[in-house]
Amino acid sequence: MRFFRLWAITVLLLACVVLGSACAGAKGDQGPKGDTGATGATGAQGLQGIQGIQGVKGDTGDQGPQGIQGVQGIQGSQGIQGVKGDTGLPGIGVEWVGEWDSAVLYAKYDGVGYQGSSYISRQNSNTNHLPTDTNWWDLWVEKGDTGEQGIQGIQGEQGEKGDTGDPGPSMIVAIGRVYPDGTLMNGYNVTYSLWSASLQQYQIGFTGTSSSDTDYIVLVTPYTTGSGSNYSAAGGNSSSAIVVTLTDTSGVRQQWGFHFMVLQVP
Repeated sequence: MRFFRLWAITVLLLACVVLGSACAGAKGDQGPKGDTGATGATGAQGLQGIQGIQGVKGDTGDQGPQGIQGVQGIQGSQGIQGVKGDTGLPGIGVEWVGEWDSAVLYAKYDGVGYQGSSYISRQNSNTNHLPTDTNWWDLWVEKGDTGEQGIQGIQGEQGEKGDTGDPGPSMIVAIGRVYPDGTLMNGYNVTYSLWSASLQQYQIGFTGTSSSDTDYIVLVTPYTTGSGSNYSAAGGNSSSAIVVTLTDTSGVRQQWGFHFMVLQVP
C-alpha cells in the first residue's frame, strides 16, 4: 500500500513537469507591501576572534645618499692695528750710598737710609741736611709699621749638663751684720756673735770649714761710727772663728756696728 502511494505521487509530479503551465493556474497581481516589522533585539556580541600571527620583519632599506655640504660662512674683517706710542725718556738711576752721615757730601739722586726709611737727594752739594728736610731730600721708601709679634717657638730640649768648672780665686765662707752690742742682725754660716767688754773686741764663730786661720781673709766695714770720726778695723781669725777690733783715729777701741766677710784663700 505504501509503495503504491509513493508511485502515484511520482506519476503526478511527472505529469506536471510535462504539461508545464497547463497544470499551473494563471499568476495573480502582486499584492501591496506590508508594514515593516519592529526591529528585533540586538543579539549578544560574539566571541573575539583569535589574534593573527605577527608578520615577518622586512629587510632594512638601503642607506640614502649623502646630503650636499653647506656653504662656508664669510670670514670677518681684521681689526685696525693701534698706533704705537712714543718711547719714554730713559729713567735716572739712584745711587745707594748707605746710612745718612752728616759729614758726607751727597750729590743729586744719591740714596740714603735714615731711621728705617730711604731718601733721595734733590740737589748737589747736599751735606749736613737731615733727610727729613724736604728742601734737600725726597722720601723714597717709608719705614713700615712694626709687625705683630710672632708666635712663641717651641721650647728646645734641655742641653746636657756641662762639666763643673774650676773654683774661683776666692769663695765666701761666712758673711753677716753685727749690732754694736754684739748681737747678730743677719748672717750666713754664722754660729754666734758676742762683744767682750774686757777685751774691747768682737768674736764671731762660723761653720762650713775647720781649716786653720791661714786659710781665711777677713774684711770688716763699720756702718756706725762717731760723728766725723775716722776709724780703722782689723779682723783676725782662728779655726772656725774671727776676732774683730774697731779703733778710732786716736787708737782707742770702740763698740760700733759693722759688716764682715770671711773669704777662703784658694
